[in-house]
Amino acid sequence: MLEDNWKIYYNNIKIRCQKLIEFGIWKGIDLNMFTAWINNFQTDREKYFSACILDALIYRSKDQVISMLYDLFTKDLHNLFRLKSNIYTKYRNPLFLLKNKWNDPEFRVISAVKKSDPPSKSGYLMSHYLVHHLSACERWFITPFALEDEIQKGVKHFILLDDVICTGEQMDETIMEANILQYSEYATFYIAVCTAHQVGIERLQKKYPNISIAYTELLTDDNSFFNFLDIKNTDYENINDAKNKYDTFLKKKGIKNKDTLGFGSLGLVYGFEHNTPNGSLPILHYRNENFHPLLNKRM
Repeated sequence: MLEDNWKIYYNNIKIRCQKLIEFGIWKGIDLNMFTAWINNFQTDREKYFSACILDALIYRSKDQVISMLYDLFTKDLHNLFRLKSNIYTKYRNPLFLLKNKWNDPEFRVISAVKKSDPPSKSGYLMSHYLVHHLSACERWFITPFALEDEIQKGVKHFILLDDVICTGEQMDETIMEANILQYSEYATFYIAVCTAHQVGIERLQKKYPNISIAYTELLTDDNSFFNFLDIKNTDYENINDAKNKYDTFLKKKGIKNKDTLGFGSLGLVYGFEHNTPNGSLPILHYRNENFHPLLNKRM
């Protein structure tokens, strides 16, 4: 079994997380949720594993997401405009332009949603944050269903907005449903997200080479939990052994997920206050009578 020093690591991680919650850095996770999640793990090995999960966790609260959106629309997208468009203005970033309700910014922000998506979908929420927390004018925000009307009005630049790209499949579905490629002769399209995984970026760039992507935070294979796990300092034989014991724990708790490593087998340990991405491990958000979640998951 694990040597006794795992307890020091476990207690240190537990205390650190409690402080992050108490100081409001992990706003959206309360101590009751945290305690209930910790109590899912009973054996020494399970407790050690829970500490590894918490150590790897990247969590973005609502306030942090709003800050990411600010950076996205004042720096990342502004730089993308400089490189890829003819509407770049050195001292007037996209957010500055969106705040003016009288002067047309010459682009529109599209909530990256499909017709079947509920109002709680993250594309709508990101637009809401920009309007209600960063003072952008709602007039310049549209859904994909209004795209043709805006093009007929002469608008030539459109930004598809969402919180995250993981495998890129959801954004791809949105692009296809909106039939964006049919407008590529008349308009230029961009994708803007707070967080993007390299897998999704490569997928979308390969399929849509003329659509540029702006993001504030980049995730790679290094962010996969089992790549983060320091195997040599555990009693796991190798990564496959660690994965097998993880799968055994999921079965024990009745956690049923099509992909135990999250959608696309990305193995992420990443969450927002408003939702947990599909590419994250289900052990973060799954809920049943035998298991209490740490993070929220939009149904």
